[in-house]
Amino acid sequence: MKFGILFVIGLCLISASALGELSVDDVEKIRGIFKESEERLRAELVAMEKRLRAELVASEERLRAELVASEERLRAEIALVRKENAASETRTNKQLDRNFTLLVALFGFVAVVTGIPLTLVALQLRKERERNEQLNAQQREIDAQRQLIETLQQQLAGMNRELETLKQQRIFK
Repeated sequence: MKFGILFVIGLCLISASALGELSVDDVEKIRGIFKESEERLRAELVAMEKRLRAELVASEERLRAELVASEERLRAEIALVRKENAASETRTNKQLDRNFTLLVALFGFVAVVTGIPLTLVALQLRKERERNEQLNAQQREIDAQRQLIETLQQQLAGMNRELETLKQQRIFK
């Protein structure tokens, strides 16, 4: 193993690059290679930048188109919802109007159903009151006539007594 390590160290010391120096041409070649590599990298970066910009512009255009389409869909949906709400509001208003009409009809029906019998009862009570007043008036007249008859009967009885007394006085005279 020691032999292997010494052999590798020896090879490294003996190699041509370890013993050689770079010439000016070699340095120029290396510079040329670096410049070519740098130019290729710049060209690739410029091309990549152009591609990215184009992709970005295309992506922005797709996004704008999608936003416009979404906005149009939303507007259509909003218009549909507004139409449905208007139709629903119209139906609700019609139902409320019908319910109000039914309620007024119900109040009218209740008024008629309770009002007519009450009116008939009131008319009957008034007629009964008038009959009672007539009966009371007739009763008073009858009572007055009775008193008059009693008074006349008493006067007649008094006159009959006087007549009897007069007849007795004439007979005896």
